[in-house]
Parts: sequence; C-alpha cells; structure tokens
Amino acid sequence: MLRAAVGGLERRTTSYASWVPLVEAWNRSDVQALTGTSVVGVEINPRAARRDVWGGSFDEMPTEWDRVFEVVYSNSFDQCEDPVRTAREWKRLLKPGGFLVFCFTNDAEPSLHDRIGGLSLGDVQTLFGGTLIYFHDQGSRNGYSEVILQI
Repeated sequence: MLRAAVGGLERRTTSYASWVPLVEAWNRSDVQALTGTSVVGVEINPRAARRDVWGGSFDEMPTEWDRVFEVVYSNSFDQCEDPVRTAREWKRLLKPGGFLVFCFTNDAEPSLHDRIGGLSLGDVQTLFGGTLIYFHDQGSRNGYSEVILQI
C-alpha cells in the first residue's frame, strides 16, 4: 500500500522524477554503495540520472560489478551494439548460479532502434550458455520472446 502511494507521487511525463524529491530517494538503492539487496538500472540517457541508475552502456559496465548480482534483467537486448559483447558483460555481472531474465525479438528485422533482430532461442543459448529455465515464444504483451537462463 505504501509503495503504491509513493509510486503515485512519481511523475512519468518526462522522467521518473518525484513531485517530492525526498520521497524519490526513499528505499532506493545506491550505485555507489551496492548491497546484497541492491536493485539498480543502467541507462545510456544522461537525463535519467538517479542514485539507483548507472549512466552508461550495458555493453561496458563498472568492473567492480563482477559477480555482484543474482539476477540481471533487461527488456533492451535488441538495442545492444554488439550481442557477443553484451552477453559476455551480462554474464560477468552474475554471481555463480545467477539468473539472466530478458526479452528479445525473434520475428523482426534489425532496425535503427533495435539493431538485433531475428534471434532464435538457439542463438540466445549460444550467446549466453547456461541452463534454460523458461522460454515463451512471443509471450510478452508486445510480442517479445521471454527467456530465463541460469548461468
């Protein structure tokens, strides 16, 4: 209930800034002080600056994030510059036995905004390895395929 109330104070027209800045900071992780329960985002857009968002490419994240996270989630794999590099980087972030959860397009040609298209589950398994936990072909609301791998 409290989270819903706090979420209602965020304005989402131009960013995830709060109408009340103190509320925005409440219970948010800090990329400068990661803990075992930290939840952080990666955003290439510099306007997305928040203490729980690291600004930069998900193809090249901080070296101190080696094996820090139990879960890596993304709905933007199709926007990466280099899928091999991205796969290597995301696997580097995971603790042994960690989970990689992401969506990808497998029915679209590459475009200016979504550089990676037409991937198959086999392509994903070749890139990331690990054990397939879940796969739903075009299962998301927007037609993306969803996959969970344990690395």
